Amino acid sequence: MTAISLLWPEIEQEEHWIFESLIIVAYIIDATFLLEILLNFITFGLAYFTKEPHWLLHIFDAFLVITTFLLEIFLHGKQREVVGLLIIFRFWRLIKVVGTVAVGVGTYEEDKEKNLMNKNKQLEKELERMVTVVGEIAKEDHWSNERMEKVFQGRDVK
Repeated sequence: MTAISLLWPEIEQEEHWIFESLIIVAYIIDATFLLEILLNFITFGLAYFTKEPHWLLHIFDAFLVITTFLLEIFLHGKQREVVGLLIIFRFWRLIKVVGTVAVGVGTYEEDKEKNLMNKNKQLEKELERMVTVVGEIAKEDHWSNERMEKVFQGRDVK
């Protein structure tokens, strides 16, 4: 939009409604990003912007969104279009979203792995307890060595 209107002003005059629609879309997107920053602040508090692992990136992101929004509100005409080059930095948002999804998936997989390992340990303990109980029953009933070997398949019975 910026480069087009600066380099080819006749296109801007012909397609004025497209530019007005894109300006409205830009306001909506900026307002959504501002709402996200506000909700992050309300939900996670100031620590989200100061103590989280990626706090510097959160601050940069908030600065970028707030600056873009304010400049779009207060500047008009060609000045606003030149400042509109900050849209390039909006791709930062896309990178941030992709990074967040990747971290979320990684965290999910790590949690899933930990849960499976804990469940495996619990099942091993339960199996050992059951083998011990069955071994005691086998000794009380005087099972033969062949039968015990068949049931316990080489496990050490206490």
